[in-house]
Amino acid sequence: PSPPPPMAPNKSPLPPVPSAGATFRAVKALNATHVWAVGDYGLLMSSKDGGFTWQDRKNATGNNNINWRSICMKAGTSGWVVGEHGNIWYTSDAGDTWLKEESHANGLHLNGIDCQADGRYGWAVGNSGLILLRDTFADASGWQPQTTCSTGDLNAIRMWPNSREGQVAGANGKVCYTLSGGNLWTEQLFPRVFSSSTVWLTLDAPILGLSWVAGSGGALAVYTGGSPESPPPPPPPP
Repeated sequence: PSPPPPMAPNKSPLPPVPSAGATFRAVKALNATHVWAVGDYGLLMSSKDGGFTWQDRKNATGNNNINWRSICMKAGTSGWVVGEHGNIWYTSDAGDTWLKEESHANGLHLNGIDCQADGRYGWAVGNSGLILLRDTFADASGWQPQTTCSTGDLNAIRMWPNSREGQVAGANGKVCYTLSGGNLWTEQLFPRVFSSSTVWLTLDAPILGLSWVAGSGGALAVYTGGSPESPPPPPPPP
């Protein structure tokens, strides 16, 4: 007998999110049902049913004036949220309570964050090339600035799971990689040279050695050179 036809995707619109019209800046899906969204004026929300209902976590931080820009949650229980003026807040109870951490960012805006699956390490990036590293096993050290590869604003970071390799992206067409868990960053070279006016706004890397960046002016690039330390592949023939 013929196989049954594939099921049509569910295209039912989700109910509106009770965000009071504030702007969302980042969304993080932990799995098919557990989602976090953050944004301006302290907007901090979570859903455990795929977005049909949302829980407002704004009051958990006690500060409704922070414009959040990125969030990282691991195993659904611990994670960080970052935003303007160097704000980094941490939760260990799935967002019920949040504690402010010293970022040593000197008031610079923080634009992106990533963390390892076990929650031990966290990395944050921000304006003026700021890169921060947090080792929760060395609790007393807090967030520590790392040697950077850029003086321009950095907007996104992606660290590969169970690896010390990762990338950051931001202004001036700059993408950098690390092989040392963030202690040293080196500029990533692409087959195509992008304008110094290019501002990379987002970065994703589904597997080690494959990464995408997208930004201003329609700029979109993919790197498929294996480990970042490998030379990039030649451009396709015209």
